[in-house]
Amino acid sequence: PEDFYRIDSVAGDGHGGFFVVENWAARRTVHIDAQGKLIREWYGGQGFQQWITQDPRHADRFWLTGTFNTDVNECEVDWAKRDWHVRAVYDIQDALAKTLGGLLYAPAGYIAARMHAAYRDLDGDGKPERLLWVEDYPGLLLRIDEAAGRLVPLAAAGFLQDNELRILQSGKPTASESQRYAPLLAAYATYPKNVPTPRYWTWADANGDGLMQPEEMRLFTGDQNGMYVGGYFSAFQLGDDLSLWQRSGFDMPPGGPSWYVMKPAGYTPCGAPIWRYDTRVRSVANELLRHASVTKDNSSYEVRITPG
Repeated sequence: PEDFYRIDSVAGDGHGGFFVVENWAARRTVHIDAQGKLIREWYGGQGFQQWITQDPRHADRFWLTGTFNTDVNECEVDWAKRDWHVRAVYDIQDALAKTLGGLLYAPAGYIAARMHAAYRDLDGDGKPERLLWVEDYPGLLLRIDEAAGRLVPLAAAGFLQDNELRILQSGKPTASESQRYAPLLAAYATYPKNVPTPRYWTWADANGDGLMQPEEMRLFTGDQNGMYVGGYFSAFQLGDDLSLWQRSGFDMPPGGPSWYVMKPAGYTPCGAPIWRYDTRVRSVANELLRHASVTKDNSSYEVRITPG
């Protein structure tokens, strides 16, 4: 094989052949004989489970995240040979760094995170774009630019961390902070000063360049000290209309809503959904769970509805 993404180690097998290990992409181990011919390949999490999601339009393609890295892998299956290989590797952190600066980052090594793929005709040209999002991650919608081999952020929603609040409230960012948070600082410059410092933000790409401009950001006030929706260890789903379903991963108050839903307030010219935290509503899922009971085999919850 000549398509290694990144080789981590090589070891001899004692018979003139050798093993090659790469700890990136789909984490592959390859056994090659003394003549350079492939004997066997192994793919997988090697002790950590990686969720795999089938592409909705291609039955032989699957998506999974990397382990101990920020890769997103598109894999292709040969059903007849009962084998599969990596078709493409995308770096999600590279996409975030170029677009959102310090507002979102992909922690290297997010394990057992499920990718989701969808197809939507965003710009009305009759050609659906391929979209991706990560379930166990803050609100981030990505468009796949296969020709350029990259992921392009399309829309995002997040929570301002305490350090970012300090930067806004002090009005004295360092040189590096000014560069890293330039869109946020520019958006905050026009934010009303007679209301609390914003705690949430959303972004929707207006022109399809995958870059954050201040006029594309929206800032919202919120609880300064308590539970926040989104953030790390959160859950995230998209509806058919690109509604954002989001919940926090920790610090849920007793009786607090399990999910919030933000329906798009509209769409930008390039089809990005415009999410607003001030229009989010509690989902019906939480209300159902209040009346749910565990099934007899303890495998799930059930909700029984009485007529009338």
